[in-house]
Amino acid sequence: MKDILLEVRNLSASYRDTEAVRGVSLAVERGEIVGIVGESGSGKSTMLKSILGLLGRKARESGSVRYRGEELRDASPARLRQIRGKEIGMIFQHPQLAMDPLCPIHSLFYESIRVHRKVSRQEARRQGRELLEALDFPDPERILAAYPFELSGGECQRAAIAAALVNRPALLLADEPTSALDVTVQKQVIQTIRKTREQFGTAVLMVSHNMGVIGEIADRVGVMRTGELVEWGRTQDVFRSPQHPYTQALLRAVPRLEGLGPGQAGAMEEKEIRPEGTEDV
Repeated sequence: MKDILLEVRNLSASYRDTEAVRGVSLAVERGEIVGIVGESGSGKSTMLKSILGLLGRKARESGSVRYRGEELRDASPARLRQIRGKEIGMIFQHPQLAMDPLCPIHSLFYESIRVHRKVSRQEARRQGRELLEALDFPDPERILAAYPFELSGGECQRAAIAAALVNRPALLLADEPTSALDVTVQKQVIQTIRKTREQFGTAVLMVSHNMGVIGEIADRVGVMRTGELVEWGRTQDVFRSPQHPYTQALLRAVPRLEGLGPGQAGAMEEKEIRPEGTEDV
């Protein structure tokens, strides 16, 4: 039997009169990297936040979200707090905005750990250093001592990934982790995410509007359009033989170099996918 960590069935979410996610169903297996791709406004980020119950009271939600067989829709607020960070980690699109500018990075590790278990600041810093070393940071002590504004966007994003891993979650949700980063830094972030799977066996559900990034890292891929999952399958199958016209349009929009496919060249340029004939959602 497949070892399914996360199973989402018929998930829908709306704000007032706007239905942002409509009937999405997907699954993430242990140690698997799943990518969800689509243009801005397609509902990708709303879907991730809905999985963890982070949309707030103004949102209306329906459907089933099961983590290791447990229905999260029925979980108490206390149980959800246990799961968030400890069982399921979250990486946000702009990590600098989620970090306290007055606190050094080692405090981020301390705050992440102490929510779930007692730990000294010294021990939290030690665990943070070990994680940064495992993720191939060249100078972990500099990162830990730095304030967010002293780091580059890529360093902040990779540090946020490490902080999300400090409690060893089985699943990581990543919201546009390569957005607004240049090509070289994108590659570093991709390598860091891949390393989390190799080192810790962590499964990843990652959303992006960059087809090249998803093509390079994901085992399976889903394509979202106007809140719906219009295509789903193994990444190589979807990229080689897309079935839905929208997926075909997305792949045609990916920048290419002569002789290279979208999984190799598409990550060169972080640009918003906007196929001809599509409109903002």
